[in-house]
Amino acid sequence: MVQGVMSSDGKKMPPYFFKPGEKVDNAAYYKVLRWTVLPWLRTTHPDGNYTWNQDAIRPRRSWNSAAPTCPTSGRPTWGLAQAQT
Repeated sequence: MVQGVMSSDGKKMPPYFFKPGEKVDNAAYYKVLRWTVLPWLRTTHPDGNYTWNQDAIRPRRSWNSAAPTCPTSGRPTWGLAQAQT
């Protein structure tokens, strides 16, 4: 697994490669952020003008709109849309 970081001005941190077979749990991920990513951010943006935004992963606490508990208007909207296409 690889951890990559890029800033909006196009600067890129060298990729961090986790060891093959390494379990990337919260502790391992935190160590990479704390000891690799944060020092790079502080060196690259010494004025502290940065915001961390994790991309390409769905937040764990987000609501899945495809869940069976998704409220609908009471009509089979997907079936209607599918029939019209």
